[in-house]
Amino acid sequence: MGIDIEAFKARLQEEGYTEIIERTMAAGSTIDEHTHPFDVHALVLAGEAEISCGGESRIYRAGDTLRMSAGTPHTERYAEGEDYRFLVGRRHPA
Repeated sequence: MGIDIEAFKARLQEEGYTEIIERTMAAGSTIDEHTHPFDVHALVLAGEAEISCGGESRIYRAGDTLRMSAGTPHTERYAEGEDYRFLVGRRHPA
């Protein structure tokens, strides 16, 4: 699978995501319900995560993208085995 990281970064910048970072979450970890004060647009690079929001859950794997608006309550669960790596753009509301 060819993930075009540079094209994704360019798209983030076009959409006003001024903070772009790569993050790694430890395999097997969980994060209880929380929110972020910024919009998120992320590209999964490795690993697997289950993100639950509004009573629905979705599994994200390498090559998948995720969008979430600022203030959205959600939980995160990272699968055992491989650390979850992702490139994330953060857009802070005005």
